[in-house]
Amino acid sequence: MFAPSAGEAGHGTERRIISQRVHRIGGNRSHPRSIEAKLSLVNDRENVRKSSRNLRETNYYVSEQFQKDVADRRRSLMPAFRKARADGKRCLSQL
Repeated sequence: MFAPSAGEAGHGTERRIISQRVHRIGGNRSHPRSIEAKLSLVNDRENVRKSSRNLRETNYYVSEQFQKDVADRRRSLMPAFRKARADGKRCLSQL
């Protein structure tokens, strides 16, 4: 697996990322299957997550996978986050 080097995102400079496990999720449907990757190093994960900004305006995205209870709590907070953002406030989740 390869990713842009820090500070070089999108400029063709790549470095190797060590992954523990990479596989596709879900069955054959009308849309492409998701890919789940578990990376060996936290720094690699953060670099991939930060580089995901370069995917805006494309059909690709990167998101973290949370435990079910954390995902449920985050989902319940989304209406409050949306309202706060609409009011011009900045929001940060620390669950």
